[in-house]
Amino acid sequence: MNDQLSTGGGLAPPNPHNRDRVTHRLFFDPLDYLPSEELYAEWNRQAALGYAEAGIAVLPLTPKKTPRIGDWPNKSSASPDQVVAWWKQSPGSLVGIDCRKANIVVIDCDCHPGQPDGVDALRRIVGRDFISLGAPIIETGGGGMHLIFAQPPGTRLTNKRGRLPQGIDVRADGGYIVAAGSYRNDGSNWCHDPDTPDLIAAIAGRSLPQVPEVLLELIRGPFGQHEPFAGGEKNPGEGSVRTAEHRHHNTAQSELRAESEALADTPEGGRNNRLNAISFRMGRFIAAGYITREEVEAQLMAACQKNGLARESVTAVRATMKSGIHAGCQKPFQGHAQDTMWPPFGADDHANTFSDSDADGDPGHAARNAGAYRRGQAHEARSAPEIETVVASSLADKLLPKQEWLVENLIPAGNVTLLSGDGGAGKSLLALQLAAAVATGGSWLGFTLKAGSALFLSAEDEIDELHRRLVHIEPKLNRLSELVLIPLAGKDAVLAAPQLPSKLVQPTPLLQALERLVAHHSPALLILDTSADLFAGNENARVEVRTFISMLRALCLTYRVTIVLLSHPSQSGLASGDGSSGSTSWNNSVRSRLNPKTVAKWRSRSSTADLPNGPKVPRSTTLSVGEEAVVVAFRRHTLLPLDDCLYALQASIPHLTRSSLHRCLQRHGISRLPAAGCRLSMATSPCARSSSPTP
Repeated sequence: MNDQLSTGGGLAPPNPHNRDRVTHRLFFDPLDYLPSEELYAEWNRQAALGYAEAGIAVLPLTPKKTPRIGDWPNKSSASPDQVVAWWKQSPGSLVGIDCRKANIVVIDCDCHPGQPDGVDALRRIVGRDFISLGAPIIETGGGGMHLIFAQPPGTRLTNKRGRLPQGIDVRADGGYIVAAGSYRNDGSNWCHDPDTPDLIAAIAGRSLPQVPEVLLELIRGPFGQHEPFAGGEKNPGEGSVRTAEHRHHNTAQSELRAESEALADTPEGGRNNRLNAISFRMGRFIAAGYITREEVEAQLMAACQKNGLARESVTAVRATMKSGIHAGCQKPFQGHAQDTMWPPFGADDHANTFSDSDADGDPGHAARNAGAYRRGQAHEARSAPEIETVVASSLADKLLPKQEWLVENLIPAGNVTLLSGDGGAGKSLLALQLAAAVATGGSWLGFTLKAGSALFLSAEDEIDELHRRLVHIEPKLNRLSELVLIPLAGKDAVLAAPQLPSKLVQPTPLLQALERLVAHHSPALLILDTSADLFAGNENARVEVRTFISMLRALCLTYRVTIVLLSHPSQSGLASGDGSSGSTSWNNSVRSRLNPKTVAKWRSRSSTADLPNGPKVPRSTTLSVGEEAVVVAFRRHTLLPLDDCLYALQASIPHLTRSSLHRCLQRHGISRLPAAGCRLSMATSPCARSSSPTP
């Protein structure tokens, strides 16, 4: 039976460049000769050998299309001996082609149910006739297709998709594809379209066509802009949308960094659920085109390396990420006021895919994750993203970006500031004064503020109390048209709370409604009073606190609003006067902090310039020759300790300090007093003046 396979008998593998998947089975039934798994494995091995003998570097892939070898960009090989060794070790491997070594650019069009149709999107760009492009086409096992072109001259393309529509990816330098002739055990396979050029012949003859200009323009275009509509028509309102998309791209990047940091700090027992929830949120941004899947997977994997989850099971981490991202892609972030950045609170979020029994260390959770991945839609494996770098010298020709402030040197604009103070200390009144000053362009603590709109959310004071306070702040209330009050005293004012069963902090519908208000009013300032009423999590849990602050920072970065969050201090915070409370993450996660001590200090200052350190009136502590003689004589005759000498001599030498007195005594060798029995001889003997003191 094996001889028949090796000699190309009736079980010879079908031509990988033959689109007809049925004719080769009309003459025999493979089950009469070999189990299907062995048959498919032999076909994959022979396909890999065919590519290697043609000089095309290949690598073995798992059925999930991930590399079986580490450092595959350097270890992919066109050596037939290496191919035989790989497929002997892993017989069921799919065949991967290294795009960089093959010098090819692959336009990868996905066609998965419930996701953007990449094939249809490509037709809207280049037309319906793909064959006329002259490129080899491979039909993928998932129903999509690969169009293969040559690398353009000059700058080489990588895996960055630029402005290509959702459903279309690029595989070039740093990427790989599944080769035609690869079979899975379920019979799904990758095959060549016979109406297009043969890939091996095109690479050998260097006859691959160049990437069409319309695709090159989209690939090399800035990230986040809209793709052209069918027929080349411009997207209506495209100019107004692009600014918002760049803004959401920045939001996605910032939120990914913040969530990755929180994930890295997540303790054992909640890491997998945390990863799942973050993957869902990032999936919404990926589906909207505001961030790439490669960036998300790379940062989340790095965070899992830090918290130890990836060291336990990389397979489980990848399965969780894919499941979460797939679920998030079903609910793409739309970027308008009717949508929000967060999934609905209490809804059947995909985090429930894993129950509380999926805790770290559970021997079955890796298998359950793998099952969740199989139930989801498989995606082409993503290669490691390129790291963007900036040479410091290139900043020399750029203007220095100015730090923006809501209040000069006190409250930075576009970020979260924590204002802490004990109940009844006046922090709510101080914050209301700040909001009124912003709304009218008035002054606050002596600082003149730029006029803008402001939102004041109060969970402590009812509207009548706010009315009384505002009359004292600004008697002409008609001047406060830019100040919007949100009284929530006595109501459910929670913006974020742990959601069961995952116990992860999630945004509530109120936070989503608040986001819509911020999007509608575009305020310069948002006051939140207070954290005790707005945050229902554990204020001593670092991960929960950081998650809540990250949600607020996402609002800041998305809508360029400055948030001032009011909080009550703990007993230790009251004792120290710094106003701190709960986890140190309250202080470490926000951009700046204010407390009663800070406010009192700034009330008494007339300038924002930093005050000098040291004594307010500089003075010299250097002793003259005559003053040193007085000090030495006094010490020798009185034999008093250092502090007593200082007290006695300061009346006649006002600028004498303890340190200058000690240095003077050291220079003359009398900094230490002699033993009690030797004091008399030291005080009376002339020679004692030149001798060293007894230790």
